[in-house]
Amino acid sequence: MLDAINILVVDDDRDVCMLLEGALHAAGYNVKAVTDPELVVPSLKEKHFHLVVLDLNMPGKSGLEVLQDIRKSNHDIAVVICTGYPSVETAAAVMRLGGTDYVQKPFNLDRFLSAVKSAIEKHGVVFDPEERLNRQIGERVRTFRVEKGFTQKQLALKAKISKSQVSQIELGSSGASVSSLYRISEALGIRLGRFFEGM
Repeated sequence: MLDAINILVVDDDRDVCMLLEGALHAAGYNVKAVTDPELVVPSLKEKHFHLVVLDLNMPGKSGLEVLQDIRKSNHDIAVVICTGYPSVETAAAVMRLGGTDYVQKPFNLDRFLSAVKSAIEKHGVVFDPEERLNRQIGERVRTFRVEKGFTQKQLALKAKISKSQVSQIELGSSGASVSSLYRISEALGIRLGRFFEGM
């Protein structure tokens, strides 16, 4: 498994954090765990995470509120919600806010790891070394876009390409043409070479 897949675990229960952190580490992921929901958004600004595992019921701030905070600045990251109190209404709310999956506590670790793997793949993270370059370029496009304060739609309009093309490039699911990258770099006001530095 690619060693650059970063997962943020958020649960007010330290024992749960340790359990999930251990299971995810054993599966080959890089993991950071936090017990304070207020640390989620700062953590996402400090480091690029591919997935957030988020407890629904936390004191002070619910998982739904944290998910809303995440979506204000990051529309693309995969989010798996965990709860010991499942309901149809809550599941619907999670999906409306862009949650990727919904896992019930107490944990069946096989089911949990399967949900994590599925969520990561659904968001276009690839494990094939041949496709790694596409993913790295996509991550850089996304990073520069977020730094400039553009949504995918705004960048697409400015670069005169489709929103789905921007999405595919950022996810690394489609190789970007030099022409598309040039248009994106012009729209972002950066040199084309910035997408390839250090590769």
